[in-house]
Amino acid sequence: MKADSITDRKSNKKFMLLSVIGIIMVVDLHCDFALNLLNFVIPYESFFIPLFIFISGYFNKVDDRTDLKGYLKRKAKKLLLPYLVISILMFWLEWAINSCKYGSLQPVTQETLLIPFVNVITVGYPVLLMSPMWYVIAFFGVTLVYAVLKKLIGSKWNSIVALSVFCLLNILVVWSAKTFKDSQVFFLLLLPMKTVFLLPFMELGGIYREKIEPKTNDIRIGWKIIMLMALIALNVARMKILPDPGDIEFGGLYALLGFSSPYYVTPLISSVIGILFWITLVEVLGKVFYENRVVNYISENTYYIMGFHLLCFNLINCVLLFINNNIHKLPGFDIGSLRSMPYYIWDRYPLFKFIYLILGVAGSLLIKLVFDKIIRAVRKSRPQT
Repeated sequence: MKADSITDRKSNKKFMLLSVIGIIMVVDLHCDFALNLLNFVIPYESFFIPLFIFISGYFNKVDDRTDLKGYLKRKAKKLLLPYLVISILMFWLEWAINSCKYGSLQPVTQETLLIPFVNVITVGYPVLLMSPMWYVIAFFGVTLVYAVLKKLIGSKWNSIVALSVFCLLNILVVWSAKTFKDSQVFFLLLLPMKTVFLLPFMELGGIYREKIEPKTNDIRIGWKIIMLMALIALNVARMKILPDPGDIEFGGLYALLGFSSPYYVTPLISSVIGILFWITLVEVLGKVFYENRVVNYISENTYYIMGFHLLCFNLINCVLLFINNNIHKLPGFDIGSLRSMPYYIWDRYPLFKFIYLILGVAGSLLIKLVFDKIIRAVRKSRPQT
């Protein structure tokens, strides 16, 4: 049985659009909310990483008949091989960009070379320029654990029981993160903890496909609009009830930071509300975008946008640094922040946020095109057997 079919993904326009919304939110967050897509009532960091897992769970069809070895081999090739190539590329690009920022070649020490290996199995990224790619390692962990569990349990798998167990484990991870966040042992266990935290959303994706979606297709638009309003009202009420409105968010998931709510169940509730809201909104308004070629192309390359948009931001910053140092002093251009923050953007003028957003997405797609051409050229150069 084929799991996670590529054909299914390309033909399901609703979920293609959902993945586009998710990746645009990632880039938008990192350029200080140029678009701000309802972030003030359904904050990005309250659901968008669980959304990506939910989407994968929707297409995941692993069961006891799945060739587990072949499935995991395909997943490793799809996720980890490009991650490895991008990591090597990004290590040297970050070195070059830092040298540009400081105006001199930066030293490469033994420690500099060793730190990336530790980072990959903890926070999930080797260098800061590809820090959003922490998700790839965590996602592979979720895929691995989920596939093994489904294979072992087989026909006895009960989705409701599995979801209940996963939700309890999710809450346990939040409790652990709040209780032991300064522990070195906890830091070393970040990867399995992130995997456990994300497991409920993999199962939710399958439950939605099998049990919920067939019923929502018959719901009238009017009722869906009422549901959207109810979800917004629920989140607004939660913001007022919690000690701080930001408590419904949980930024810094790469290191399980940002769980500021006093209630351990808050991240789970926030994630479900955010996913329900956006999947319903896509059902109400999304059809106009279903056949849009740009939208479809972005949806097929979310991996590379996740991987390259910070690189694009920093290339823009290097150009601005050159202008600031050699042509014209840019008002509010903070060289100290530029050197210390991979996420730094020059936002003196609101328009520049949109420039970062557009070039972050378009530049990543351009890099992917170059990537594809290099791969095709390498394949053609191989001797035919």
